[in-house]
Amino acid sequence: MQNVKKHFLILLLMVVFSNLTIISCSDDKSENTTKSSEKKILSFLLEQYVPAISGTIDENLKTITATIPEDGDITAVTPTVTISAKAAVTPKSGTSVDFTNPVTYVVTAEDGSQATYTVTISVNGSSVTSPEELSGSMSENTVLKDRWDGVDYVITDMFYIEGNALLTIEPGVKIAFANVNSGIEVGENAGLKMVGTAEKPIILTGPVNNDNKGSWYGVEIRSARSDNQFEYVQFINGGSNYDYAVVNVDPDASLSIKNCIVDGSLGYGIATYGAASKFTGFANNTVKKCDDSPIYIEDLSHAGVFDSTNTFAENGKNYIMVMNADLNENLEIKNPSIPYYIAQYFVYANTTLTIDKGVTLYFNAELGIDIAESTGKLIVNGTDAEPVIFTRLPGETYYWSGIYVRSDIGNDINYAIFEYAGNVDDEGIFWLSSEGAVTLNNVALTHSKNYGVSMSDTSSVDATDVIFEDCASGNIYNYDTEEVSESF
Repeated sequence: MQNVKKHFLILLLMVVFSNLTIISCSDDKSENTTKSSEKKILSFLLEQYVPAISGTIDENLKTITATIPEDGDITAVTPTVTISAKAAVTPKSGTSVDFTNPVTYVVTAEDGSQATYTVTISVNGSSVTSPEELSGSMSENTVLKDRWDGVDYVITDMFYIEGNALLTIEPGVKIAFANVNSGIEVGENAGLKMVGTAEKPIILTGPVNNDNKGSWYGVEIRSARSDNQFEYVQFINGGSNYDYAVVNVDPDASLSIKNCIVDGSLGYGIATYGAASKFTGFANNTVKKCDDSPIYIEDLSHAGVFDSTNTFAENGKNYIMVMNADLNENLEIKNPSIPYYIAQYFVYANTTLTIDKGVTLYFNAELGIDIAESTGKLIVNGTDAEPVIFTRLPGETYYWSGIYVRSDIGNDINYAIFEYAGNVDDEGIFWLSSEGAVTLNNVALTHSKNYGVSMSDTSSVDATDVIFEDCASGNIYNYDTEEVSESF
């Protein structure tokens, strides 16, 4: 009988314990329905040193600083990072990290939200113990000097140059931008002068542990000061906004940029906005690894500074993007080594437009060049070895409008290829008004949707070695008589 009672008590206790466990699990489950948003670095210890070195955490600025002994190896520091419960950190705690430049630590909370800390470690005994932090704005003339071999300055957000201030950055300076929103903006009356040398270039880059395109915003110029000069400056992995460029010249602003490198962008490399913005100099630059075009210009008039001294490589779109093209001053277009793409508006030549040998012009659908009556002139200086090419975007099937000749004051076309134009019914790749006159020398008119040339009884064409090929409606159309001819 005692054994029965004993077994009964054991069974009863097991049932009670099981129920308590179920209740406890249920309670735990209900408590975990809301995920934690805590994402702080609570401590940052360098335990490889004795005594351990504790980093100074500024929670407001999200920065951490520490100094290691003079004989310490800054390229292999192994921090122990304590963070909020249920959060994760990258780089992970206990990972050896190179702190030659500031490093970004990202803390991810349980709910997926993130906080970013910029960690700077310097070496004790150096004349400079850490980069100088720049934030906010400056309104007085300032010079940034080459302070040491590492990063000289860290810009944590957008840094504004205001008033009439001039920021001068000397050769050898290296600036690290802390995140995708950090950059430099030059106000309407302010200036930015960055002149390095081949031996000591100025370097603008993102966080040391983010070598991806778009790791910082870029530089924006809003003023037309003559001391806006960039020479021997390297812009590394800027362009975080794919609608803009790493170097942006705003409406009415100007910039001279020579011997510079733009390496990496989620958008464009260098851009102008507004017809009145301009480059006062542009030579010996390299623009590469931009997801969009290396150059964006708001107006074709800005193209006068480009030539073959510049290098464009590994860009997503292998042409210079052109939006507007209303020419009121004479313009000479040299060969920049990549094509131009006329993307949005007709080219209206109210003055003389000269196109040098080797230039290629892509036109979007229904666009072309309109030579104004009395004042407009088109001169094309191609050669047998380097003809000028007028065509559509490669791989497309549309037709562009063509060349409208309304003037008779010296339109002279030499060694050129015109193809895939004649988009408008009863018009050709060339359309001449009754007063229009043009000289065609060694010109190929091919793959027209309609005619090669449309002209009036009173139009004038002086033709030498003109080739027609695959003009769907015929070679030459007289719209006065509605007659089609094979040759002039």
